[in-house]
Amino acid sequence: MDKKVLVTGGEGFIGSNLVAKLLDKGYQVEKYVGDIRDFKPRGYYPKFDFVVHLAAMAGVRQSHQMPDEYWDVNVTASKKIFDYFSDCGKTKILYASSSSIYQWWKSPYSMTKKAMEEIAPENSIGLRFFTVFGPSSRGDMFFDMLLKDRIKYVTDHQRDWTHVDDVTDGIILLMEKGEDITGCVDVGCGSPCSVEEVVEKYGKGPYPVKEVTGEATYTCANPCVLESLGWKPKHHILTENIEQYE
Repeated sequence: MDKKVLVTGGEGFIGSNLVAKLLDKGYQVEKYVGDIRDFKPRGYYPKFDFVVHLAAMAGVRQSHQMPDEYWDVNVTASKKIFDYFSDCGKTKILYASSSSIYQWWKSPYSMTKKAMEEIAPENSIGLRFFTVFGPSSRGDMFFDMLLKDRIKYVTDHQRDWTHVDDVTDGIILLMEKGEDITGCVDVGCGSPCSVEEVVEKYGKGPYPVKEVTGEATYTCANPCVLESLGWKPKHHILTENIEQYE
């Protein structure tokens, strides 16, 4: 395959899984290495067929303490990428948005994702990720902390948990079959379950229940666009084989 892909955030949780899968499928992959805020257009960049922009400051709760840094990384740096690659011929941009967009006013993090969607060029697809889980996730992600018994409290929320393997399958499907798709796409299973159910299945509690600021109490994707391309999730949070996490 002679398709060329630039991936930002290629060392991260979703990015590293995506890069491995793209290489297995024969794509030519280049990873942007370094602080995305330092991104500068390079005249010698090859003609990429796709740019998958995943580099970001993630996490709702931390964004309340670091709103300026979230804006600099998620919006200001992303605009540089949007501006450069919107003029690169037939390059298609796929970028990380979030399910938090549906209540974007609740946190600095979700506000940055709203802003990204507003400034994204016509040759782009916003990937509205719902709660992603899977092996080798970030250490501050809930499911990883739960399995390692490092959580201090739980919430009474319901989440549309989506495995990173299904997420990366969805991204590649959009690359290969989504040539006419623009705007934003939900990347989630559409079958939420409660934090309480997940804790009961895998946790060592009991844990105290705590209210948190700036988060939706319920998330549920509408996966109709991905399903129209043949996507079907292979994982569910309550039937996960957790031996692979050890």
